[in-house]
Amino acid sequence: MQTVVMEAGQEEGADQEGEQEEVAMSKNQLRKLVRYERTVAKKKEQRKDEQKRQRERHKVQRQEGAPPKDQLRREQLERLEAATVPGAAARVVVDLQFNHLMTTKELRHLANQLKRVYSSNKASLTPLHLHFVNLERDGGLYQLCCDQNEGFEKYIVTMEEQGLVELFPTSEVIYLSPDAEEVVESVEASKVYVIGGLVDDSVRKDTSRAFTRGAGLRCAKLPIAEHMVRAEGGSYKQVLTVNQVFDILLGRASGQSWAAALAQHVPLKTGFAAKESLSSP
Repeated sequence: MQTVVMEAGQEEGADQEGEQEEVAMSKNQLRKLVRYERTVAKKKEQRKDEQKRQRERHKVQRQEGAPPKDQLRREQLERLEAATVPGAAARVVVDLQFNHLMTTKELRHLANQLKRVYSSNKASLTPLHLHFVNLERDGGLYQLCCDQNEGFEKYIVTMEEQGLVELFPTSEVIYLSPDAEEVVESVEASKVYVIGGLVDDSVRKDTSRAFTRGAGLRCAKLPIAEHMVRAEGGSYKQVLTVNQVFDILLGRASGQSWAAALAQHVPLKTGFAAKESLSSP
């Protein structure tokens, strides 16, 4: 009898512990939900503020004689189309073969960076020929990009399910990697500059360079150390987001010096700062 009572007590205690655990988990989930809702609300407010600033900028531009918004958009799309003509512009590729290495959260960051890449290219007076490769139309990343980025499926971007080796002569490819030993010297229309589709918090050292070794591709890094100086504090890692690398290439291809393009798009948290003179070629 005593034994039965003890067992019953143990079972009841176990049930209570289970209930406490469920309550604790529920509270934890609630806190996460509250944080998530706050983040979403903040982003909505930021978007509203940015839209308001854009409307104000467009209003000022129209007062100063700028073309109407519809005409401006039409001109942007025409420039993007013209850049896809073979030989008209340097080709920049975002290689999306690494999506299986990332979490859903990291893939969302990547989708946002692809949007920023396209926006920068569309806004440029001298856009590059942009490619997204290893992008499966029935894959999770493509669907995520469509869900997260309005009009993604209509982007004027050459989207390919195939990989680099199948699409481009290996002699033309320069795969950008912070782990490379060679340095990029110029941005030329005859070359294909490849950015690995990996987000900051998922970068695994040598991931892209290991691929280039196996594929027999040339690998190089941006000339950050050559045109910038180390400031006080920072990680001193030459790891940038996909859109930051693209903006640097776009700036250089548009006529900026390496120093100016790097100074504009390399964040201070890396520990690198612009040299006093930005006039170096």
